[in-house]
Amino acid sequence: MTRLPVKPAILRDQAQLYIRQMRERFGVFALEGEEYFETVERLAERGIARSYRFDGVITSAAAKWGADTVYPWDVDDLELVTQKETGISG
Repeated sequence: MTRLPVKPAILRDQAQLYIRQMRERFGVFALEGEEYFETVERLAERGIARSYRFDGVITSAAAKWGADTVYPWDVDDLELVTQKETGISG
């Protein structure tokens, strides 16, 4: 959050507060190690590279845990990956 291109910049203490508030409202879900590597491999095979892979890992975890919606920072990046990967709306 502290590196987001917003004015004024988000300070470290503010970012920590936002993260705590998000944890209270949203679930935190993860992939197992093998699931992570399978996701990265699948994305690479589909030509999804660089920072988009992070979005791919997020959508894989969301699909694994049955999420209906993902709240991203960059909607366009997530939509690109989601359309190719899981069918979950951003």
